[in-house]
Formats: sequence, structure tokens, C-alpha cells
Amino acid sequence: MKNSFKKVASATLSLILSATMSITPAFADSPDAQYADGEYKGTIHFYKEGVTDFTPANYSMCDALFVHEADITLTSENLKIDAYVAFPVPAFKEMGTDGTLKDVSLTINSEKYAADSDIVTKAEKVFDTTNSMFGVKEGDSLTTQKLTFNLPRTAINAVTKGVDAVAYVNVFMNTNVNFKVKIDNIVSIGSDLGQLPSEEKTHSMTVSAEVAAPISSYTVTIPESITMGTLSADKDNTYNYNVEITAENLGNGYVEVSATEKGNLMSSDKVLAYTNTFKTEKVSSSKTLQGTFTVLGKDVKAASAGNYTGSAEFTIKYFAGK
Repeated sequence: MKNSFKKVASATLSLILSATMSITPAFADSPDAQYADGEYKGTIHFYKEGVTDFTPANYSMCDALFVHEADITLTSENLKIDAYVAFPVPAFKEMGTDGTLKDVSLTINSEKYAADSDIVTKAEKVFDTTNSMFGVKEGDSLTTQKLTFNLPRTAINAVTKGVDAVAYVNVFMNTNVNFKVKIDNIVSIGSDLGQLPSEEKTHSMTVSAEVAAPISSYTVTIPESITMGTLSADKDNTYNYNVEITAENLGNGYVEVSATEKGNLMSSDKVLAYTNTFKTEKVSSSKTLQGTFTVLGKDVKAASAGNYTGSAEFTIKYFAGK
């Protein structure tokens, strides 16, 4: 199976390398007063610690474990957010039996708010992301752990801008992980808009139109996963792979693809280094790019036995021609 990416995107390839991607539209922040009391839904994502650029390139690896639709309740004084995480995680069903995540909290204006965890109800939710490492597939209906955050009403302003979070990841990682959490696209249940207008005016406009030139398009296809098999300690271990680019009508524009050159494979707390020969490439027409992962034989010889997995990040950028 392969993943394709169109326009500006970034992907993560893990060894087993997983490449997943989703695009969340950006919406303007809205002040607390513009939300009426009631029930809402919102798009929720978990980003890497400390980011200010809330794009798919900065999703946390654990974002794939979450349902990206949160339930939101607003009252005169309180804000309740229900978020849902896969439970159990399909690829690690024997781990995290007391919760996929534990000790989850948000920090807003220096105040920490701990989440209430529900692992009994196990509501089924549909997931919109594929991640082979966790065994999650787009369209899967999976049972979930519900995390409920009870916050002051005014916290709606903070969560739409991004707030700090921490959780103990109780599967695979088994460690505390820091995130940024952001909710946008907040929509009132049963309506198209979740905000009450502060002011309404009418205005006429002149409308003009033109027939545009052919639309430029491109597709970048990266292997979803690779397996290097049993590594040799007597010689260096290599794995060659292709990155396919299909481009049309780019004109003076081009697609830039880059990847991390070094990384680590992990087996519990054991580390095995790898290198990636894929360099930054600029492409303006259809082309096949190649790269090679290498694990040195001397490193294998010094490593402990085990199953090692890791990830390599690919970044895809599109530059429009002038």
C-alpha cells in the first residue's frame, strides 16, 4: 500500500515506516462571547511540543491514535471537552489495559486541568487516519477511551489557539509525552455555524471573473512501510526505495522533497542507528527519485537482539511559478 500527497504536505515514513497525512482547514479564532451555550463539535489535533505552526507536518506521532472530532459543551460558566483515543490500540491490544493514555492534563494560563478517563463505556468511533505502527486504518470503527476536560468557559479562547498538554502513553512508548492541543472548526450541533454574530451588515459588490489557465497539480507517492528483515552483523545492511512524483502544468514552479538523513531504530530502550541517502530534490516534471536506508554491520554486531522500529520524516513543498 502507498500513500499519495498533493500540494504542500509532509509525511513520516517509519521502519516499519508509516506515511500518513490529513489536512485540517484553518479557521479564525473566535472570542468566548460569540459562542452561545449549547452542544458543539470541533476538529481536534495533537501537535508536537512547542510548535507554533499548526500544520499536518507538526502532528505528534500520537495524533493518529485520536478521533479528530471532539464533543464540546458550553454553559454560562463551564466548558467541557470530550476527546476520544483508540482503546485498545489495535497493534498493541495486550498493552495499556488500564487505558491507552493516563494522567492526561491541559495547562491553560499556568493552571493545570486533569482529564477524567472513561475506559468502561468504550464508545465506538470512526477514525480518519491510517497508521501502520498502531494498526489504525482510515475508516475503522474502533472502541475508545474517553477523556473529559472540565474547564472554565473562557478557556474556549485558549484551546482554539493551542494549549500545552501532557499524557503518559501507556502503549509502545510507556513514557510521559508533551503535546500541543488545538481545536478549530467549532460547529454547533444541528446548525452550520457555531457562533452568534456580534454584528450584521449588508453590502453590495461588483463580481468579475476570468477563465484560468490550466491548473498545476502534482502527486508525491512514498512507501507506507519497509521491512529490512534480519540484519547482518558481517556487512552493512541496505534497503533501496523509490519516491514517485507525477507533475502536470507546473510551468516555472517545482516540487521540493527532502528527508531526514539520520535516525534511530528502537527496541525498548535499545538504539540502532540508520542513515538515509535521500537528498533534497527539486522536481518540475514527473520523475522517480531514489534513496537508500543503511544500518552498519558493526552497529548490528554491537546491538542487543530485538525487533527494532523507527521513523524517517519526508517533507514535501510546492513552489508556484511566477
